[in-house]
Amino acid sequence: MARMARFPANPLPYGKEELRRFFFVEESRKVDKAGCVSLHGAIYEVPAELARQIVQVRFDPFEPEDAEVYLNGQLVGKAKLLDATHNFHQKNLKHRLTDIERPEPIMEGQMTFSMLEAAKASQQASLQDAVRYGMEGQT
Repeated sequence: MARMARFPANPLPYGKEELRRFFFVEESRKVDKAGCVSLHGAIYEVPAELARQIVQVRFDPFEPEDAEVYLNGQLVGKAKLLDATHNFHQKNLKHRLTDIERPEPIMEGQMTFSMLEAAKASQQASLQDAVRYGMEGQT
């Protein structure tokens, strides 16, 4: 016990998370125009302002969903695993055909007020043309 008292245990200068980051693997990748990088067969989303730039992606090979993006040695943000189906549904949520309001279908034999007006206007125009044609023939 006396021996342990001579060498007191000092706390580690780094926490567990910082120590874990020391062992991250770093790879350089070019960000495509959509703001994505490919890493070991997986696609990650990175901040969009990094499009078409070469960045360093640091990640834990045992937990690939925990990846960080660095530009010129400075931490820019996290790289998030791309979930294409989730992004597709979020992006197109408002544009689905089922969400568009459609007028009620018109039954056969049923005419709406605007259809009647259009038919009357067409009939009047054709009558006026016939009258004009008839008058031109008499002069």
